Amino acid sequence: KKCTVCGVTTVAQQTVDALGHSFTDVLEDEDGFYQVCDNGCGESKDVSAPVADSYTAVLDNSFASEKQNLVNLIYGKYGAWGVTTNGAFKSETGAPAGAIGGLDSNDKYVYYEFTIDKDGTVDIVWNIAGSNWNSSTNSNDGITDMAAHMTITIDGKPVDISGIALPAGTGDQAWWNLQNIVISGVALEAGTHVLKCDVTASGGLNVGSLTVHSNKNVDARRAEATKADVVEIDGKLYYALSVVLNGYTTDEINFWNVSGSNIPFTTALGDNGETIILVDISDYTDGQRLNPHLSFAGKNYVNNANTAGDVRGDSLVFEEKFVEYSGKLYKLFTNYSMPAVDVLDSGCVLNSADIILENNTVYYILNYTVVGYDPATFEFFDGDTVYNIEKYDVNGSAVSFKIKVSANIYPHLRIDGANWDGSKGDVLLTVEEKSVELYGNVYTLLTKWGMPVVTITTKTTTLSHMCENKCMICGKCLVADCSDDSCVDKCEGHSGDSGNSGF
Repeated sequence: KKCTVCGVTTVAQQTVDALGHSFTDVLEDEDGFYQVCDNGCGESKDVSAPVADSYTAVLDNSFASEKQNLVNLIYGKYGAWGVTTNGAFKSETGAPAGAIGGLDSNDKYVYYEFTIDKDGTVDIVWNIAGSNWNSSTNSNDGITDMAAHMTITIDGKPVDISGIALPAGTGDQAWWNLQNIVISGVALEAGTHVLKCDVTASGGLNVGSLTVHSNKNVDARRAEATKADVVEIDGKLYYALSVVLNGYTTDEINFWNVSGSNIPFTTALGDNGETIILVDISDYTDGQRLNPHLSFAGKNYVNNANTAGDVRGDSLVFEEKFVEYSGKLYKLFTNYSMPAVDVLDSGCVLNSADIILENNTVYYILNYTVVGYDPATFEFFDGDTVYNIEKYDVNGSAVSFKIKVSANIYPHLRIDGANWDGSKGDVLLTVEEKSVELYGNVYTLLTKWGMPVVTITTKTTTLSHMCENKCMICGKCLVADCSDDSCVDKCEGHSGDSGNSGF
């Protein structure tokens, strides 16, 4: 418009609509997924993981992920675990210690669990082998169409395995013939995820390891039993099982006995952050046994060749022990490869054996835990020889027997006239070898035939002269400044004797 006074022309202001934000491509960084505005304004926003409705697997034995962090979820050795339409089963080799995941023998499935701490993509490599065994040719014919035998899901969403064939085994790989099934670029939200394989037709599968690659922190949801013990706390006796939990909470623990009945328990925190499952066994009675099994979140604990939740002792740290409590003897030991507890109203356990030199006499010492027996009825013998028990000391259930050694001792035990621990009454214990000397004789405590025996041998002592003050215990020279330069065999003294004691 033109001003009628001054003649200046102006342009009317116009309003232009904003271009607005347009977000299409989903990108990923170390914190998760995000989108950048397509209009170039620099605006960005965080978004959830673009989780797919289905996935596709390929057979790729040369696959190499570029993702840096990974976790290897082992479930069974190669060929150690099989799944067929007749149910899940395990072969004699079993799964290695620390196996992850689970195998259900009723529903015929195998699963693996893993956790990522932030939204991100993962590459999954499943190392397996077909086990379509042909008994007529004694060979593995492989599985021509994997999808015809099984289905695979990730968090319940299907994985397309159509067209994947597991080849027949040849040569050294007649049974295994390992293959890598690869599912790459799987976008997942932070949390725990499950890969599951259901067997739907005859054929089968040898289950190996699942490797999950990610640029996030990735780990397996698992539980690992590390130690079993029997301990007394605040006047009560407990079976204590130490378990390292990863991804599980104490509320998800279920502890049950061999009979299948649930076992009441409490939990405590160990010094190293482990969870300690405590079962009060104070009121257990004679003949009662605890054979522990574990489940987490409804899934059986799997550790070294088991499917029933067995707490396998061959992969645990525990020492067989006996504990006397309230007039009963509790025995922690291995039963069916599990650390079990037996309760006995009576028992006799050899804890240690020793030899000592005291007042120019060698004694054989046996320390026992005794419950329900009278130590006065104990006899130690070998054939027709009954060894003289010079004395025994009783301190509660701890009993110490002191036997004078005058000849070789190969100990057997009778309690109240009946042989103890085997048809011969063998006193069984492995001991560290130890020797003492007396009057030129060497008395040696050692293990022979599984027993702590004492043998006596004569030691030849050669002196370059005859000392009138020769030691009566060891026969060595007592003269400290002997004028004979060749005299080097000197008595060094003897603790506990009342005779000569050295220089």
